[in-house]
Amino acid sequence: MWLASYPKSGNTWLRVFLYHFVRIQGGRPREEDELNKYDRVSQWEANFYWVFERYLGKPLAQATPMEVMSLRARVQAAIARSVPVITMLKTHNVYGEIGGMPTVNSAVSIGGV
Repeated sequence: MWLASYPKSGNTWLRVFLYHFVRIQGGRPREEDELNKYDRVSQWEANFYWVFERYLGKPLAQATPMEVMSLRARVQAAIARSVPVITMLKTHNVYGEIGGMPTVNSAVSIGGV
């Protein structure tokens, strides 16, 4: 599930809200320092840079934008396989194409906000 927005537009606030919503709906009690634990329910797409590096065989900083775009679908599929439940991923990317390649692998995505 994608949480897409412009930078500084409330994405983090929405992630915190959804974290608490999921926690309350699941009947889980409040925890100490839980404001800093919302990443358990949502991740930031950029946190998975290492998956790109694994497929590239080199540091992401050394890759061209087109090399990165050519791997997006495979990387997103790998991320989807690595999580046991539906996960929300924060992104600042547009839902569309760059260089004729999709920014979102819809085969492994259930939707977006």
